[in-house]
Amino acid sequence: MLANSMNNLPLEAVFDSPLQLLLRFNQLQASRVGVYKDLEIGFELYTNREATAQEYETLVKKITGLFSSISQEVHLNDYNVFAPLPNLKGSIQVQDVEAALTKLDRPDLATLIRDIQALEKAKLEQSETIFGSRDLSDDLNNLTNSVTKTVGGINEKLEEIQAEIADL
Repeated sequence: MLANSMNNLPLEAVFDSPLQLLLRFNQLQASRVGVYKDLEIGFELYTNREATAQEYETLVKKITGLFSSISQEVHLNDYNVFAPLPNLKGSIQVQDVEAALTKLDRPDLATLIRDIQALEKAKLEQSETIFGSRDLSDDLNNLTNSVTKTVGGINEKLEEIQAEIADL
């Protein structure tokens, strides 16, 4: 039995439908979008020499920590990349959501979430390589194309989730 750490109830008792779990996962994706925008803004400041290498490195470390938290959690409180990392105690982990969806006889939805997590991880790794360089070489252009393809894959999976939400 999966326990929700916020109140020790089984997760499937707190979120008793796949719809509730998918809506919660959508909140996670919205948080990711916001963090990626902050990363892009920080990179732009760095490439325009409006931020020092040390400031940019600090921002990247903080954002990497946020991405890690988002990947492990379905619920993320409001964040500010310039403030200390949020306290995520009591949040529900993605693995718990996957297991709850399986228990609710929806392993197909659990697989969708797992696929998105894998694509998001690949996107972050590709983005870290891009944002770690000011050099606009062919390798960087190839990485940018790779990120674009990965984002396309993420969007396809998210469309599948939206279709499932509409069906539920």
